[in-house]
Amino acid sequence: MVLLNQVDEFDVNISDEGWDSTEVYAQLAEKRTDAGAAEVRDLREMAVKRLQEHEILARSLRSFHNGQTKELDTLMRRYNSPGGMSVGPNGMHVIFCLDESGSMSGKPWQELDNAYQVFWNQSAGEAGPPMYVSVVQFGSGARIAYQMAPLQGAPPRLTPCWSGTCFYPAIQQAQSLITGGYGPDHGYTAVVIFMSDGHAGDVAPASQALRDMAQRHPSQFSSYTIGFGSGAPITLEQMAFANGEQDKNNYRAAAVGSLADAFAAVATSIAPGRL
Repeated sequence: MVLLNQVDEFDVNISDEGWDSTEVYAQLAEKRTDAGAAEVRDLREMAVKRLQEHEILARSLRSFHNGQTKELDTLMRRYNSPGGMSVGPNGMHVIFCLDESGSMSGKPWQELDNAYQVFWNQSAGEAGPPMYVSVVQFGSGARIAYQMAPLQGAPPRLTPCWSGTCFYPAIQQAQSLITGGYGPDHGYTAVVIFMSDGHAGDVAPASQALRDMAQRHPSQFSSYTIGFGSGAPITLEQMAFANGEQDKNNYRAAAVGSLADAFAAVATSIAPGRL
């Protein structure tokens, strides 16, 4: 979607700038090819992981059929845990990673702002340990808009800065918050909520960084991903983790008009009563 916006800008400015249209459209074609290749690569990586999951399930069922129940018991606990996290002594730190790419401007951003407020208001009413919120907004790069705001009262305001779409910089910022004083090593259970409406070519390193945190803190870290609208990639499943493992149940697809429902579902999933 961001690429289409760029195409429109080129169409408007070619005549004004006196550019060679042949060269411009050749460059655009190259960008489309690169973006398509990145998406295909992500899909192939996801296919490999799905085959691995299938083999684990098949092996567990074969073992169960032969009277060995350990593997299937482990698998059942993984997929039926109602959260599986323990709350740190200092409470819970929720890190939103919110897409502010150009395709989110206008009504999509209004819907995101409303969904964010729905999450905040629902969670603020929960009894239990203290909860804190940090907000990372990302486009071509990423920035920490708010850090460790107590989840009470009115939510901090979101102000966008439109740009392109990259995932990894946002995860790096989230990682810096978690390792820099506000994660499991410092008494906070950490939850990353990542939302985007578009594709990015750096899904793999973003997923690996989340995997590293999930495996290091299996009982005090999880990540949820929300794909918004028809342009959101299914590869966001790769960035969803629970109990130290990739978990597609922590991925949610939200059509236009239902983003608030997705945010509310995540709020319910991480409510202290479920941990």
